[in-house]
Amino acid sequence: MTRHLIAIDVDGTLLNEGGHLSALTKHVLRHRQSLGDVIVLASGRPWRSLRAFYEELGLTGPVVCYNGALVFSPIDNCCHPLEKRLSAAALRSVVDSKSSLIESMMCETPETIYLDKEEPFLTRYFPLDHQKIIKGPLDQILKEDPFTALFKVKDENSDFLHQALEKYPPMRFRHWRGVPYAEAYCDGVDKGSAIRYIMQQLGFQKDEVIAFGDSDNDYEMLSLAGNAFAMEGGRSPLLLHAFPHTKKGNDYDGVALTLLDLLG
Repeated sequence: MTRHLIAIDVDGTLLNEGGHLSALTKHVLRHRQSLGDVIVLASGRPWRSLRAFYEELGLTGPVVCYNGALVFSPIDNCCHPLEKRLSAAALRSVVDSKSSLIESMMCETPETIYLDKEEPFLTRYFPLDHQKIIKGPLDQILKEDPFTALFKVKDENSDFLHQALEKYPPMRFRHWRGVPYAEAYCDGVDKGSAIRYIMQQLGFQKDEVIAFGDSDNDYEMLSLAGNAFAMEGGRSPLLLHAFPHTKKGNDYDGVALTLLDLLG
């Protein structure tokens, strides 16, 4: 029997709009894992924000955090850890020069969150519980290279911040669709690079990979997969144009139903 690597985005894809896993989703993914498939959660979230879903599904394989900046295996060390960090010095320089454009900012390392003020929208995905918190101007307090840097910035100021960040390669910038937030990331570090790394570590070929996503930052991951699906009703015209759609959206078990159709 062919073993599969099933890579799944979390928000807007695996979870319903209430932020929960459905009974059918849990049943199908647990069954696929029992048959030898490797289920990988691939998200922009940190591990502490993915752990409950990972445990609820009973997963044992690697996990992709921070859109590919951190890859590791929580259970069995089947995948050697991979870390890609941003330059704290470059971020301090950008914040110092563009502070008037940035309404708030947040960075984090494995143990510490650096922020100037709390943003309820972000803490849904990057909870502050059980973390060391350092508050203040980030051009002064950020002393170590972080996995992620998140900005609250108005649309009209995005281009200026974009230009400032990209003066420090390999740092890149992307604005989130539909909300006044953006992030810095390293060029070449994305969910696709993370899944490629897992494929090499675990010995999977392209035709053995199945991937699901709903946003622009899932494009590289879906492009790697032999079977790739954009979520029906997803928010990325890029994905919806480039890939087949799931049978239904994330509120109606789109991932589970598509896996049942594809694999039985």
